[in-house]
Amino acid sequence: MRLRSFISACLTAAVLLLPGAVSAQTSSSSQPPRPDAAAKAAAAAGQPATPRRERRAKWEIELHGGLSLDPDHSAGTGTLPTTGSTVGGLLSFNTFTFGSATQLYNAARPGSPITALDPVLNSSMFTRTAGQALGGRLFRALTPRLGLEFAGEYLHGNTAFRPSALSALEATRASVASSLQQTLAATGQTASASATTAITDKQLATRVLATAGLVVNLSKSQRTTPYFVAGGGLVFTHDTQLAAQFDAQYSVGSASYLTGYDHVWVHMQEDSRKYMGFAGAGVKQALTKHIGIQADGRLHLYPASTITLVSTTPGMAPGSTGPTLPVFNFANGLQFSGISPLSGPALVGAQSFAGSGLQPHLSFTAGVFLRF
Repeated sequence: MRLRSFISACLTAAVLLLPGAVSAQTSSSSQPPRPDAAAKAAAAAGQPATPRRERRAKWEIELHGGLSLDPDHSAGTGTLPTTGSTVGGLLSFNTFTFGSATQLYNAARPGSPITALDPVLNSSMFTRTAGQALGGRLFRALTPRLGLEFAGEYLHGNTAFRPSALSALEATRASVASSLQQTLAATGQTASASATTAITDKQLATRVLATAGLVVNLSKSQRTTPYFVAGGGLVFTHDTQLAAQFDAQYSVGSASYLTGYDHVWVHMQEDSRKYMGFAGAGVKQALTKHIGIQADGRLHLYPASTITLVSTTPGMAPGSTGPTLPVFNFANGLQFSGISPLSGPALVGAQSFAGSGLQPHLSFTAGVFLRF
């Protein structure tokens, strides 16, 4: 009796609760599963969940340092100014050291010739030494493969005389002193001659590069990214004080004497601003999401604009304690007197050589970048 009453009560409760349970199940099944639930369900079914795409960094700021190299470039043309002529049957020189003056002098004194500066003045006398490169770059990604780069680089280095130029200057100095001494000694008078050179060598010559270029990434990965880069810009050159000064002096006679002076100044000059193009390659290696290191090598090409300028200042200072100035005549109109031979006009900044073609410059740098 009691068992029958208990079963009857259970059946009555089930009938009353069943419609609510069915309704709740229907409502629950009509709602979309939560993302984490879907991922768990997919994992349970053996299917990988779709990964969430991370935003690619588009900007980079980089600082670098390295080596600056200038391969030797000596192409160009040379033209010497006129330094000697015949005036009124007498030789008139701007200087003893180069050009037509040296040729005329040597024709008159073949036994004691002067070694002319012509070959070195007609060629490139100067070169650049290896230096340091410091700079920074700003990079903006356009696509995973392409980007734009804006860069500035400071090049610290020196200009110097070529060893061949220094040797030529010394050979001319020694030959002028020797030849004048032998020539004036032939007068039978008291005579002296000397020549000196003062070289201002290995002078600071800085440059600044301002460039813009297109970067082509060889990989879409931002972890390890090799790349090519090419573009153009400007190179700004600081003027250098590289120069050579030559001074010769002679004196002949005693009571009445003659003194002559030969001053020559050689220096270089270069355009302060030039257009340039460049190409290079490198690799970026990310260390973290935002920081990485970069190695890079580039070739820059710009017009060679170095020129050699030469100035001369001839002079004579006759003096006498006697009645007349001495006159000493030699062959071919060579005369040492109060009016000859250093009677020509001064030369001021006459160009003897001008570089041509493209000057190459190489830089090899390494640095660190910030990506954001």
